[in-house]
Amino acid sequence: MTIWLILLYICLAGTMGGIVNALINRSGFELPKFVKVDGVTVYKPGLLGNMLVSSAAAGVSWGLYGPLANYAIGTLVVPQAAPSVTIGQLMGAVLVGTAGAKWFTSEIDRETWRATAVKAASQPADATKSKALSLATPMEALNMVK
Repeated sequence: MTIWLILLYICLAGTMGGIVNALINRSGFELPKFVKVDGVTVYKPGLLGNMLVSSAAAGVSWGLYGPLANYAIGTLVVPQAAPSVTIGQLMGAVLVGTAGAKWFTSEIDRETWRATAVKAASQPADATKSKALSLATPMEALNMVK
């Protein structure tokens, strides 16, 4: 097995982590989009963004800490054993992918909550709406205050 095929497997396992993040995130399997609120544009990466970030996170993590981290690419140095990938490394890639996608989603949600807070602060107090906002996803909350 080549090092590039192993890296592909690791990145694909990381992509599964992005799908897991989309499943545990209440926004689910949405497509990427831009939402504009009072001149502020918030990017929502959706499932595809989660998959891309989680794939990259898994690949970078494996490249930094995997068994071939010290392998010299492009030289005549060959490891004693043929490169391979273990089940543990694949599962680690899923975990790192999930964590990477969650970090990315949290950063986007923070921007969405910021835009929501700015918009909500400019509106009159509404006890019913504030209770609904406390239970809403970031995007639902932003739509409530629009």
